[in-house]
Amino acid sequence: MKISQENTIDRCRFCFMCRHVCSAARATHIESITPRSQGLVMSLINRGAAVAGPDVVANVYNCTQCRWCREWCEGGWDFSACIIAAREVFLHESLATETVLKRLKQLDQQTIQAAGSTDMLLLAEPTWVAEAVAQTESAVRLLRQAGFTVQATNVPSPVLALYLLGDRSAAARHLQQLIEKVRSCGCGTVAVVAPGDAYVLRELPALLGTDALPEPIRIRTLADLMLEAFMNKKLQPQMGETTWTYHDDDFSARYIHETEALPSLLGAIPGLTVAAPVWRGRLARSSGGASMGCTEMEIVAELADLRVRELLQTRARHIVTMTADDAALLTGAAPADVTVRTLTGLLESALLYRDDSGRNTHD
Repeated sequence: MKISQENTIDRCRFCFMCRHVCSAARATHIESITPRSQGLVMSLINRGAAVAGPDVVANVYNCTQCRWCREWCEGGWDFSACIIAAREVFLHESLATETVLKRLKQLDQQTIQAAGSTDMLLLAEPTWVAEAVAQTESAVRLLRQAGFTVQATNVPSPVLALYLLGDRSAAARHLQQLIEKVRSCGCGTVAVVAPGDAYVLRELPALLGTDALPEPIRIRTLADLMLEAFMNKKLQPQMGETTWTYHDDDFSARYIHETEALPSLLGAIPGLTVAAPVWRGRLARSSGGASMGCTEMEIVAELADLRVRELLQTRARHIVTMTADDAALLTGAAPADVTVRTLTGLLESALLYRDDSGRNTHD
């Protein structure tokens, strides 16, 4: 058994510098789950001095892929890539857990159908949290109200989950199919509800060896498009006097590094006061939303609880976040008197739409 990313593994195995920011370690207080400890074990496996027993496999799948270790590293090493490499080997060696195998099978069955001709193609939002309600239909309504000609895909793209869970070949196959579907619809813009899908289209073609999108096609997040609609007066927000804070999800914060649109949107709504959290942007604490359902739910629940407590330190009783998964996780951890909304949930409740005559009308 050989786990790739040997250089990173060897650099990380004796380094403690990111130990205190590891999300899974923060939740469990278990040393063996930290990047340093996992790097040491991976190094021993590569040298034939250790085997991947059940505890080793569990630790690898309990990594939440939040990428805090990558962001914190002064040397620029990316231990999250080592986790993906280990998962690829475990899958090949039939060591993947039953939970992961079931999840991979479900993901591989998701097939995006060809879309009709459209100016903008919206990728349906993927979710893995049982209580999460995808924002796809709400996003289509908002974009059309803002004057965009848009169609949504029939199902979410499974590419990112397949990649993070270690099924590289399936991820590459689905990514190539997705790119072909985007090309065939003739769109000029791909809109993504889930920020992770922006990472898929921008970064994964080079990593997985597939075709890339033609350069004229732009990839934009829903938050960015909504902010543009606000600035161009296509949508008119309105809300009573309330204070909101926000949670930057893992993908916005540490995969695509686009976190300014969300607080800017909040700041553009009259009557709404924005209470910025201490941990935000690329240093936003994880709620476990990037774990894709393979991390033990006790760990994810503890992370969501820690994150809610941090956000409530702003004294806001209303929280908004970009993804349905994060909203569901934070809702499950929040006190009964705290409101958690997705981006579309907030916008649909706060916006007035302008009709052709210029009058403001409720949706």
